[in-house]
Amino acid sequence: MNGEKRKTKKMKVMKKILFLLVMVVPFVTVTGETMEEYVAKAKGHAQYGDYQGAIKLYDAAIAMNTANGPLYVERGLVKQMKGDKKGALIDLDMAVILDSTNVRAFNCRGTVLMDIGNYKAAKEDFDKALELLPTYGNAYINRGKVKVMMGDTTSACVDFSNAMLYGKAKYGEELKRKYCVR
Repeated sequence: MNGEKRKTKKMKVMKKILFLLVMVVPFVTVTGETMEEYVAKAKGHAQYGDYQGAIKLYDAAIAMNTANGPLYVERGLVKQMKGDKKGALIDLDMAVILDSTNVRAFNCRGTVLMDIGNYKAAKEDFDKALELLPTYGNAYINRGKVKVMMGDTTSACVDFSNAMLYGKAKYGEELKRKYCVR
């Protein structure tokens, strides 16, 4: 039996090594670039519409620090821009798992959920973002938009007004004119 335990333990170690070789090592280069340099390059690629290039650079940055929630948010946003909603949700879920106080992760995940028509879950994420940071104008805008989609225009108008108070005056005003003026 003792030999079986050693064999099992050895297999677990081999699986971990295989995982590292297959999943992590290909993303780590010998160029000596730092995580910050990968992130800066990824933002540039995303800005110019090279989403696949940006994702690869975020992959490399994440490989250097797999517990960095904000990196998953950034990569998730790029995946959303690319049209990969499922991939975006996976990254944004990971960001929330890594840091359950990451306001931006909840807000961004809510936008993806709204895009795929899961309005109830999207509203829950916007609610959580606002619970964590009651002055977050973007979350008021997004929650207001999802409330409109759910048929609660009156409550949405309150959110648009709140967004105007917290840094989103122009967009909040535009949405109020569109949905609230009768």
